Amino acid sequence: MALVKELRERSGAPIVECKNALAKSCGDTDTAMEWLRKQGAAKALSKLSNRDANEGLVGAMVSGRKAAIVQVTSETDFAGRSEEFSGLVEHITFAALESKPSGELIGKDFLSVAVKGKTVREALDNAILSIRENLRITSALKCVVDDGLWIRYVHGRVTDVAGSAAAIVHVTGDASDEVLQEVGKKLAMHVVAARPVYLDIDSVPEEEVVKETDFLREQLMEASKNKTPEILEKIKAGKMRKYFENICLTEQAHMTLEGNPKVKEALKGDGIKVTHFELKALH
Repeated sequence: MALVKELRERSGAPIVECKNALAKSCGDTDTAMEWLRKQGAAKALSKLSNRDANEGLVGAMVSGRKAAIVQVTSETDFAGRSEEFSGLVEHITFAALESKPSGELIGKDFLSVAVKGKTVREALDNAILSIRENLRITSALKCVVDDGLWIRYVHGRVTDVAGSAAAIVHVTGDASDEVLQEVGKKLAMHVVAARPVYLDIDSVPEEEVVKETDFLREQLMEASKNKTPEILEKIKAGKMRKYFENICLTEQAHMTLEGNPKVKEALKGDGIKVTHFELKALH
């Protein structure tokens, strides 16, 4: 029973499964732990894989010119806020930061990345075995640049790394690292609050701009009876400006600065440029 208790504390698995694992491994707890991870997690996944997993946490880490941001989901908010789950998110985020390739990392190669003596697959299986919920890595991204700095902001923190939402931004300029950190932190906070989709107007796909323009044209045709072409053109320009302000980071009013200047104007005043951002949020 002492071995069962030890294995239960290590794995979080039910007592019956711990007994089975010890029987299969002739009482060796390390071997039993490996058996539980492989057999128990597979068994749990077969039962849980069809369940919705819409809760969870986002993780973000930066180290100079590299950054990682991940999203891991759980079935319930209770599990998503647990120490076991937040530890999993931290492990996955660190693995993403230390992985050799950059870009989207979802796949078998990422699951085999090992940090702190444990692969992503092992960490995920152990958490599923312990928490007994359908846990999924829905996004894992690593970004690398040649200059400047990555800055992160984690909102609704459960740990230093994991929270309900997170953003990473890449800033460059002649300013000191201290200034880049300060400006970048405020910008990352703005990204989480304002939820932009694109960096700037040039980043918006042409087909989306055309679609929005056509939509506005139809709206204006209905309201054009008593308006001159010049007025209609001004209305159209104003609506397009509002459209870009809603979706483009550099066109938005900076939500963390006094007076709420446009992001592009605020950065220009600091001699700093933002070249990329990533945002992850569960809700």
